[in-house]
Amino acid sequence: MTATRETRTARVRVREPLPRASLADTLAVGATVALPIVAQGVILRRPKVVALAESPAPFALASREKRAALSHFQPDGVLVSRGRQRADRRRFNQTVLEAHRPMHQLAAAVTAKVRQEARLLLDRASSLRRLDWDDFAAAFWRTVRRAVLGDATRDDHELTDSAPARERAPAATSCCW
Repeated sequence: MTATRETRTARVRVREPLPRASLADTLAVGATVALPIVAQGVILRRPKVVALAESPAPFALASREKRAALSHFQPDGVLVSRGRQRADRRRFNQTVLEAHRPMHQLAAAVTAKVRQEARLLLDRASSLRRLDWDDFAAAFWRTVRRAVLGDATRDDHELTDSAPARERAPAATSCCW
């Protein structure tokens, strides 16, 4: 049985074969992913093999790579912090995000805003019989402005449409740029 994927061009369905990995690709994945896992021990780790690794874990809390990638966007973020500073920042984040509660106190209000903007976007797409990037992006930013900065900012495009404005925006929106 041959695996295929369907694509649509206008209203015509075209069946194309799925791309296949070459032998070289398969060997590369085996050598870089599977072999190290087997060498370290899939379930029970082999300490002598694990000790050869350059770092204790690729998912270290503030590895050099993670700090380099994230420090530009969140130089004071918990993910790039270490030691006492990380503990303090994490405690602050947990408090603000209300991690002790099953649902943040603002969840219902934010969800209502997201649903309202999504409904307007879907209504527009239905009437035009298409959904394009410009319409989606406009709805996304309206939602971000409302959820992060309040309903009064819904149509204030200057807040999010220019680079200087984005640099002044709260850190909560940095995931979006």
